Amino acid sequence: MKRIVLVVLLSTLISGASFAQKNDPLMTIGKAKISSAEFMHIYSKNNATEFDKKSVEEYIDLFTNFKLKVIEAEHLKLDTITKFKNELAGYREQLMQPYLTESKKIEQLMKQSYDRSATEVKIDHLFIKLSENASEKDEELAKKKARSVLKRLNKGENYEKVVRETSDDRGANKNKGHLWYMPLSNLPYPIQEFLISANKNQFSEPIRSKFGFHIVRLVDKRKAQGQVKVAHIMMATPRTMTSVQLANAKTKIDSIYKVLKSGADFATTAKISEDPGTAAKGGELPWFSTGRMVPEFEKAAFALKNKSDFSKPVKTDFGWHILRLIDRKPMPTYKEKEKDLRRDVARNPEKKAIVKAYVSKVLKAEYNFKLRNKPTGFYSAVDTTIFMAKWDDKKATGLNSLLFTIGNKKYTGVDFAEFLATKQVRKKKIKISKFVDLMFEDFIYTSLTDIEKD
Repeated sequence: MKRIVLVVLLSTLISGASFAQKNDPLMTIGKAKISSAEFMHIYSKNNATEFDKKSVEEYIDLFTNFKLKVIEAEHLKLDTITKFKNELAGYREQLMQPYLTESKKIEQLMKQSYDRSATEVKIDHLFIKLSENASEKDEELAKKKARSVLKRLNKGENYEKVVRETSDDRGANKNKGHLWYMPLSNLPYPIQEFLISANKNQFSEPIRSKFGFHIVRLVDKRKAQGQVKVAHIMMATPRTMTSVQLANAKTKIDSIYKVLKSGADFATTAKISEDPGTAAKGGELPWFSTGRMVPEFEKAAFALKNKSDFSKPVKTDFGWHILRLIDRKPMPTYKEKEKDLRRDVARNPEKKAIVKAYVSKVLKAEYNFKLRNKPTGFYSAVDTTIFMAKWDDKKATGLNSLLFTIGNKKYTGVDFAEFLATKQVRKKKIKISKFVDLMFEDFIYTSLTDIEKD
């Protein structure tokens, strides 16, 4: 009878009766007293969707059994076991992720990258090489050179001539500064930002990436073509061939084309192909998308409409080819690419920097961040041993001044020295002051995100 009364009471609670807001005990399980408000909060939270929705009576059984298991686990002190603590920490990390500012920004960049992969761009590209860690003097010289190059282009000087005389792109002698279609998302992020809103035939200002300075011009945009799988038969034409040998190669590929036109099996015929990697496999190549093959080959592959269609002989720098379409498929869905997109944001230095800058700005305002002092004392306390992961934080003894505060929490030079010591890894040497400044930004970022997680 008691159980029936309890069900009626809970049903009334759901209907909105006034005592649903009371904190009077609704049930007692062991020593735990469960109020109406607590039960209703948990019931509503776990029945928010229609999927596997439980009635009040069903949920009483689930809730009671759950509470009894918790009481028994506490009695057995399972909550003190290391394995349990680690598992609980993992659940905590997993549950908090969707709510973190960092996670939201990462998700935004993932979606942006996917959307941009749906657009293919054809561009002109001129490149001035410069190391990522170049000195200020070298940086200024490279920028000055890039600006003088842009000035020549804007005056109408022949583009290919300027490319030939100034571009550091290794492929410039061959492509003359004209790049074939590629997914927008494959380009360095600063170049993407220019191209996303650029007008055709508009030169960019010099764009800095970790590779150097770029001057780009949008030639064309189109929707992504998806992927194709083809087989090919090739007659090789290496640069060492004589004119007679080149003519023989053309004669061979033309005769093969005639044989195929008369009904010969493509896979069998492909055994005479001069591509050793595919001849034994019927000429079959892996799936590929735009930007993976040389332009002439790619253009011929995507021009094939129906399975088993084959092309006329196509010339590339590698030789003569006849292509046969095996299959084609559209661009993968966001869900199919999600893991790759997340990995890209995690590994791409430019995107990592965007995430950090955004999160720092948001959290600094939210948690009342105040910079008190810059870590200039560390410019002399840190030496090159840190690039070998051998720096001793005792070298920073005495550097204990207040660096910044987050709310009421203070962060000193002692905290920063400990951070430097624990985060050091073997890496390429850069200017010490620049390294310290970068690590200080990391220290601020880590401190802010730790507080957000707490």
